[in-house]
Amino acid sequence: MNTTPSKRERDEILKWLNRNRQMLLDLYKNKYIAYNTNGIIAHSENLREVLALANAAKQPFLIYLVPRRTASIEILPIRFRTVARHDWQPNYSVILKHGNIESNTTMLVDSGAELSLISLKVGQD
Repeated sequence: MNTTPSKRERDEILKWLNRNRQMLLDLYKNKYIAYNTNGIIAHSENLREVLALANAAKQPFLIYLVPRRTASIEILPIRFRTVARHDWQPNYSVILKHGNIESNTTMLVDSGAELSLISLKVGQD
């Protein structure tokens, strides 16, 4: 089975991330999680371990490194007035490539920035 999610699946998976952000910050600080719309498939501080467990589950998934802390930089959510209240952050599904290694992951993207950065931990892993 192909574990790369389609665009529609990625959108639904990202909605799950936004709905469960606080729980992730409370329970999985500084850990990688493999997740989809059904929840967390695997979690660990070791990226290779998470990828192995997630691939074994044979389900579409994305990878997300839960930040260690959010106090030093805080991106305030945009609030829209609708029937239901939603917190939104610009998290997008991206594909990281290095050599012949390719990984689907979720990252906070600032589309107006001149430069995009990833953490040292993600780059090393």
